[in-house]
Amino acid sequence: MHIISLSSFTAGFACGVSDSIKKYFYNKSCETQFFDYLEVSLSAINQLLSLNGNDVDFINITNDFFINKNNHTSVSFNNFDKMISHHDLNVNFNFSDYENLLDKYIRRYKRLINLIQKENKIFFIRYGGESKESVQIFFEKIQLINPNLNFYFIHLGEECHKLDIYDLNINKKYVFVNIRNLEEPFKNYNEDSYFKMLELNWKVIYSVILNRCSYEETNQLKYYENN
Repeated sequence: MHIISLSSFTAGFACGVSDSIKKYFYNKSCETQFFDYLEVSLSAINQLLSLNGNDVDFINITNDFFINKNNHTSVSFNNFDKMISHHDLNVNFNFSDYENLLDKYIRRYKRLINLIQKENKIFFIRYGGESKESVQIFFEKIQLINPNLNFYFIHLGEECHKLDIYDLNINKKYVFVNIRNLEEPFKNYNEDSYFKMLELNWKVIYSVILNRCSYEETNQLKYYENN
């Protein structure tokens, strides 16, 4: 069983989802997955899952980059709808840094595909508004890679982000969680989206996952509250 971040269309929330997963479910001890620190659209995720053979070996980044507020270089990946790295390159990066970035994401891609192919169950978690069509395509792409994988799409967002999925095969695996249900009464939350995501009550997500696990699988699932 594995829990994987599908990030977000919006920076801040994107990294907040992955770091919350690492903090509360893995005690900050797990391998980094492909989308953990990328601002990425679900369409781009579907494009990545559509790659064949050694296609990933040819990924590259655009020449259009900028210095972000964290004093790193933000770069976009070519040929994807929206896939932006804000943390991987410093301001004065060189060709070696560029090559290392590409090699790192090729490794993470292969790690992701290996997990999808070999795991029995995966919970994918994503924040923000999505189209019904993009979610349906995501399900199709995962099932093409591993028809036997038992997986769930946990969709975090505001109530307006909730999707009405009428396909019964997807409806059973699509779980919407209103982010307001992760907020504790009378608690003042950080206005920064990244830190707010970390401050939310992720025990709610833990319960969502726990309720979809067998007795044997619950032994693999832990919640680390004080770390």
